[in-house]
Amino acid sequence: MATSASRAVATFALALALIRSVASVWFSSEIVETPRNTEVAAPRQTERVVLVVVDGLRYDTALESDLMPRLQAIARAGTAGVSTASLVTMTGLGVRTLGTGTSPALADILLETHLPPVTFDNLFASLRARGDHIAWLGNTAWRELFGASIDIDAKIDTELDMMSRANNVWAADRVIVRRAVAMMSRRDWSLFVVHIGGLDNASHRFTPFGEEFRAKARAVDADLDRLVQAAGAATTVIITSDHGTSDRGHHGSGEPITRRTPLVFTGAATRSGRRVDAHQTDIAPTIAALLAVPIPAPSEGEILLDALALTPDAERDLRAANVAQLQRYADAYGVARGLEPPTIAPTAEGMRALGDWIEATRSSSGLAPALWALSLLLAALAWLGTPGRRVAVASAIAIVLSALCCLGLEQSVILGGLALCASAFAAVVALRGAPCRWRAGVVGAAVLLGIELGVIAWKLHHRFVEMKMNDVYGLVHLSDRAVQAVLTLLAAVGATLLARARWPHGRWAMLGVLFGASALADSIAIPAALVAGMAAAAASARPRELAAIIATAALGVGGLVLADNAWLAAVPLAVGAPLVLAATGAALSALTRRGRLCLLAFGLAASAVRLAGDPAGPYRITLGAICVGAIVMARLERTRDGRSLALVGWAGAIALAMLSRSAQEPGLLGWVTFAAIVGRCSAVARSDDRAVLVATLSALAVRFACFGLFEGAFELSHLEVWVAYQGNPSTTVAFGAAVIAIKFALPLVVALALVVTHMEPAARRRVVTWTIVFLCLRIAHIVIAMTFARGTFYSPYYDSGQLVFTYLMLLSGPVAVAVLEALA
Repeated sequence: MATSASRAVATFALALALIRSVASVWFSSEIVETPRNTEVAAPRQTERVVLVVVDGLRYDTALESDLMPRLQAIARAGTAGVSTASLVTMTGLGVRTLGTGTSPALADILLETHLPPVTFDNLFASLRARGDHIAWLGNTAWRELFGASIDIDAKIDTELDMMSRANNVWAADRVIVRRAVAMMSRRDWSLFVVHIGGLDNASHRFTPFGEEFRAKARAVDADLDRLVQAAGAATTVIITSDHGTSDRGHHGSGEPITRRTPLVFTGAATRSGRRVDAHQTDIAPTIAALLAVPIPAPSEGEILLDALALTPDAERDLRAANVAQLQRYADAYGVARGLEPPTIAPTAEGMRALGDWIEATRSSSGLAPALWALSLLLAALAWLGTPGRRVAVASAIAIVLSALCCLGLEQSVILGGLALCASAFAAVVALRGAPCRWRAGVVGAAVLLGIELGVIAWKLHHRFVEMKMNDVYGLVHLSDRAVQAVLTLLAAVGATLLARARWPHGRWAMLGVLFGASALADSIAIPAALVAGMAAAAASARPRELAAIIATAALGVGGLVLADNAWLAAVPLAVGAPLVLAATGAALSALTRRGRLCLLAFGLAASAVRLAGDPAGPYRITLGAICVGAIVMARLERTRDGRSLALVGWAGAIALAMLSRSAQEPGLLGWVTFAAIVGRCSAVARSDDRAVLVATLSALAVRFACFGLFEGAFELSHLEVWVAYQGNPSTTVAFGAAVIAIKFALPLVVALALVVTHMEPAARRRVVTWTIVFLCLRIAHIVIAMTFARGTFYSPYYDSGQLVFTYLMLLSGPVAVAVLEALA
């Protein structure tokens, strides 16, 4: 067991190094801090500017459909065209671009849920420094980003907040527009931002072609006309959007339809009858020119001179100032990134050179994380065998270190090369004696390569496939979870039949199965893990065992579908679930009379606390007593036949039941019972290679199913934020953190304890090792696919959540090792 523990620690250390490499490529800040710009090239063109942002408004909806005739009339009288948003089409990041002229990078995706205040040079800070006042109404992203500079209606009052909660399509916009029209009569502001969000909410709920959306678009059209009329001819009004929306009502990716937004100029200082083809980064420098403040230093955009009524001298001076500002930032960005910056020329193409160059630079990040991932992959495979010779590994490291240092490569590549060399050598030593027929090896390698390429293709086209699946859901009149549940069960049946006919034999075949399962668990996450575990268990079970496995797996998958069911949530299942689990454990496990009574006492106490409404004091005492009492009783009953492990597993399940909502209890019961049934199978009790593979895949299926239960979905996409609310019955920070940690670590401990109950101690250790290897392989697959799909939005956005999940599960591996070691 000590060997398993040391391998777990070594794996986690390598994973931490990989985290650093990943962060350096995708999730590092892209904004280069430069001194504030102080150059004002031309006099003020207008006294006031109103920026109206219609959240989620597509270009074609605004200017090419029959839904917004008033806006189209305003556009014909002024200047209009398309504004192209960045690849990351999210509201908060679009707001930052509108206020700074700086496009977001993929790294900034992580900022979307909590927008930090903008500290670098921006339009709002320049206006405030000059003594101007800024008004704002609408989306709170403006307050989060630029709140220090906004001094008129800088806080949303109770009325607006209540309206937004009551009806986020209609009510809040009515309040915003009414108050904005009233504020137009004031003369104590220079810039007024009005951001209405009802149309975006309508597109999410009804798609851009639903009747409710169309009605909302017509209402927004009338609201825009009211705002323009209230602003008056002496005010410059700019109408645009933060992002568009797909035909299915989604945004966030780099699809063209989500990036194309309308841009309309009207009122003072604007030309008539012109068309502009702009970028979202152009709006901030254009407003700066209108109000005679410096262009923000990190701005990547150009002043839209064709849209403004300027004198020849003002146009010349503004263009020269814009070119100088762009060149300064290009030089600073190039120095910070170690790249050769482009030369900015005073032409249409030259003014776009900076933005195009930065976007291309971001999309061509290095392959260092893929190198690290390959290192982790080879190390994981090597750790299934012997560690290799220390002297040879040290010599290989010294040789590669010298070679890479001579090449002058960056640190992450050097470290990745060292790990790659060492782990590759260990893999060769570990697998040198394994039987491998060349034909089987070639076929197996081709299959695994095909899986890997398929995962990469999935990353590149994930959003497209996801949108097309909505057509399938509508065609069969089922929810997405129901369709995925049916497909998961069908795939499990197919995989079971295949495994019964051709079960893999030999080390290479076993490694191939583990490799393929981990790759598929990257691309389709929970369904793939469930299919692998259910198929492995069903293919190894006897007829009577098979019936129990099918029944519990069906209950578990059904529980995933119903995890967010409103009707099921209203049924007080959480009250009786702990007692049901205790009774099931007492019936299925070969516990002593004392052990069964202890388990039933845990269940009865937990049910009593839940029946009382989870009062904080008794809840904490009971939860702690179950966790501590289970370990104490297991130590007292510690035997070679695994009774103590069964007691710990079922006690942990009772604790999980206390931390779960009513709608989650059926799924929890199904998957815990599934793990116990697998542990009782005669094929698993034999403790051979087949048993180790079955136990590993089954335990992982239970662990991944818990993600689905607690997230209420079939995919891993976000951090398990709801655990903080569902599993935290009080506001005490320390206790809440402890509860979250328990809820995350317990599922793997429960799954492993129940699955390996009747296995030999040596086989138990191998199951733990193989579980850690599976997680290492999954991390490697995620990182490799992310590297090749780094120019897209959804791969880093979703996969960052999957990486965090897998790292945390890897961290909980030593917890399982410690439990198994204590009870061995």
